[in-house]
Amino acid sequence: MFNLKDIINTPIHCPTETDSITFMEILMEYPEVKWVEGTNISTYKLNRTHNSATCYRLDEKYRLRYGTYDYYQNIDYEVIELKDILEPEPESNEPILPKEERFKILSDLL
Repeated sequence: MFNLKDIINTPIHCPTETDSITFMEILMEYPEVKWVEGTNISTYKLNRTHNSATCYRLDEKYRLRYGTYDYYQNIDYEVIELKDILEPEPESNEPILPKEERFKILSDLL
């Protein structure tokens, strides 16, 4: 996945509710991360009042804040899309090795 220290003070843009839920599920794996007021992170408290402009930012004390995309851009933060910090999903179910190489390996084994 990613290291929490890599996203300190980096606003993460979560344009959809699904993105916010995904991000909260990730953050819930880290017990030290809390909302800025000290409450636990959960998928029930998303703070999506900014709808598709919602961004979340962890501070140095692992306290989560939220704001709008424009707000963070206007104060010179580099906003990152959630999808850019998640591991990419495999693009297809194609085998890693070409057919000829798989056949050769199998032939050598027999």
